[in-house]
Amino acid sequence: MKRFVLLAVSVALVSILFCPMAKGAPAIPNDIQIAQPDPSLPKGLSAFLGKREGTDSNRVDHSYIIENINEEKARAYFWWSCCPGPDTWQKYEFTVIKEGPDKYTLVLHIAPTPRLEPCGEMKLLLKGSDLINTCPGYMQLTLRRATSW
Repeated sequence: MKRFVLLAVSVALVSILFCPMAKGAPAIPNDIQIAQPDPSLPKGLSAFLGKREGTDSNRVDHSYIIENINEEKARAYFWWSCCPGPDTWQKYEFTVIKEGPDKYTLVLHIAPTPRLEPCGEMKLLLKGSDLINTCPGYMQLTLRRATSW
């Protein structure tokens, strides 16, 4: 019995210590210049700015930073606990689509890859202060606000 308990505790500790998802996002790179929203920017756009975090159904951690936004485009940095490397932030530029009065969607066209082949297009929209990431046929993920600028 002692041997079983020791084995179970050892497996649990090894899983925790070596699990890549136990590690949070790396430090924000120095070259990210987080913009203060222009006072003339609609609130529906400035609300996108900031850092949000969440975990998808595959237990992959996500951190997104919307660094800069205007009425045409948004610049974002994404980090995933699984790829392309656990210490790498990826930079993306989204197109801003006006959906209605002070309601916007950020759209990123994705070149097909084995990992994101069913997606083709990533959309980010706001639901309250949460950022909703949708890729048709692939996933939907809710990210909670971690910081705002």
